[in-house]
This record gives sequence, structure tokens and C-alpha cells, in this order.
Amino acid sequence: MLDTLVNAELFKSRERLVELLAGDTSFKELDVAFREFFVAYELLELALEDYHYDPDEGLEISSECAEELDQVDVSLKAGDKTYSLEDVFKKLTHKAILSRAIRKHSTHHPPFSD
Repeated sequence: MLDTLVNAELFKSRERLVELLAGDTSFKELDVAFREFFVAYELLELALEDYHYDPDEGLEISSECAEELDQVDVSLKAGDKTYSLEDVFKKLTHKAILSRAIRKHSTHHPPFSD
């Protein structure tokens, strides 16, 4: 598999395209070279389509992480609420805007002094 990847037409066509881009090349030549590169990319993608790779396969989860995941699972099963990333972002953004407004207001209007 590695030999196929290293010798793939994709890399050869990429090298040709890079060389053409560095020189004074006509649009037509660049167009043809890019199309060759694109076709090579698509063919390589098709070849890899059935190759499934899990980079985490065989790795163990640390006990701390496993414990935290278990706590989250119990919490969710108990009905605790979850928040989407968008909701968290909106809430944090809102708090940041309020905080800035309060700081800005307090610098322009210092508290009463004796």
C-alpha cells in the first residue's frame, strides 16, 4: 500500500504542476496539468475509499478520562441538560459584551468619592 501511495500518479502530476506554475506557462498548459492532477487525486481517493483506518485503535483510555466519561453518561441518563456548542458560544459572547460594557461604563463614570 505504501509503495502504491509513494509512486502514485498524484505526486508525479503535482510535481509537473508545480514546475509549470513556477515557469512562464500558458493557461492552456496549466489547465491540462491541473486536470491531470485532479484526476490523479480522484483516482487515489477512490483507491483509498475502502481502506478504513482508526488512528485510536489499540489505544487505551486513561482511568481519569474513563471516569469522567462514566460521570457524564450517568449525568445524561439522569436527565441533566446538555448545551450545544452554539449555545455556549452565544452565552460566552453575551457575557463578554456585558463585561466590556460594564468596564467601559465604570471607567467613564468612576464611583462617588468622599
